[in-house]
Amino acid sequence: MSQQRFVAKPEAAGEGLVAVAQTHYALSNIRRGPGINYVDIGDILDNTLLVHYPDTRTKDNWIWVAKGGLKGWLFAAYVEFVPAIGAQPSSHPKTPYDGKVAIWHWKGLAVPQSSIAELLADIRAKAPEISQIWVKITDGERWMGEYDSGALAIRGRESIDRWVAACHSAGFEFHAWCVPHGLRIEAEARLIIEACSRAGVQSLILDIEREKGNYWQGGAAAVRPLMLMLRRGLGTRFHIGMSVDPRPPQYQPVFPHEWSPFVDSIHPQTYWHIFRKSPEDALKSVWTTWGGFNKPIIPVLPGGAPAQEQIEAHTLATQVHGARGLSWWRYGTVARWHGIDRPIELKTSPADPDPPPRENFADEVIVLPAKTGFRSGTYTGKAEFSARENTWGWEYLYATTEERTSKVWAEWRQKLPQN
Repeated sequence: MSQQRFVAKPEAAGEGLVAVAQTHYALSNIRRGPGINYVDIGDILDNTLLVHYPDTRTKDNWIWVAKGGLKGWLFAAYVEFVPAIGAQPSSHPKTPYDGKVAIWHWKGLAVPQSSIAELLADIRAKAPEISQIWVKITDGERWMGEYDSGALAIRGRESIDRWVAACHSAGFEFHAWCVPHGLRIEAEARLIIEACSRAGVQSLILDIEREKGNYWQGGAAAVRPLMLMLRRGLGTRFHIGMSVDPRPPQYQPVFPHEWSPFVDSIHPQTYWHIFRKSPEDALKSVWTTWGGFNKPIIPVLPGGAPAQEQIEAHTLATQVHGARGLSWWRYGTVARWHGIDRPIELKTSPADPDPPPRENFADEVIVLPAKTGFRSGTYTGKAEFSARENTWGWEYLYATTEERTSKVWAEWRQKLPQN
């Protein structure tokens, strides 16, 4: 019967292009041949990664596609093929998360295992693609062990060493994360430095969320003092990431420009089910909101989401937005591992950028107009400057400009400390 005949890929199919298929409906059928009279042999879900062959497109808009072992004809009028850029090199320096899948661990009381080895063995059995464990070490000025109990609790450097040794034995990397409050910054910095200075700690992620009870409460003024302490204690090459609520209204309240000189990557908590969005819309919003921050974006995805949504988010994050790594929140909430246990394949390039030299972090010196270290004058013999207060409450000077004439001059001079 004609409807059973399989119409193979044309000999002149040309080059196949990797793309994310965004369907107009929940799914589109793949058929044995280019027409609805051919048998349906499988389905393409929305935001599926596949290969399509543009040169095979027929006059009535059927096109040959391949997704793994599923190959056949797709009606292209119902599908948009978004080129897959892949998890590829960018202008940003490399991160410890490139090509890696990570899972967050909160505390021992939130998991069924009674030992570190048991927990790691369970992760290894269920998701071999996971290679990093991100463990909470401190909350404010306290070790996380004050809110935990048992063998998994983090109570100090000895606990860190046990975790690192267990991770190394099981084939995992150990990364630390914490929730700084910005209230007693010297005490907070001391614990963080003590933990992250232990051998085998690969990086630190700061969970910075809008000022409220158990998160950052120090305001903008506490950011620089804390981060200067951390950078002096850990060095400029130690990777520090920042995890945030990525919704647009939450951007300014965490003072992003205060953190910018000190952090190396952004880890947006992309919880589309909480945001009441689709994975596609949530990830698009992440890059719209944080793309201009000019740091590598490594999304945090919800481990408790349905597997198909996890697969969709993995594809969109890595193949459409180019994320070079992913993490999943958190161990203890994952019901299905199929969507999590997926590799990230990096596209390599000889042009991978080397990390730029980091600035030497020292005490901030501000030279204000009409204060010590500042002087100004005019070329006209008249008062040309006017004064106004800026956003931070500082007075600044300004003058009207002319195309070919300079009326004013200014000089800032300050003896800076030697590093």
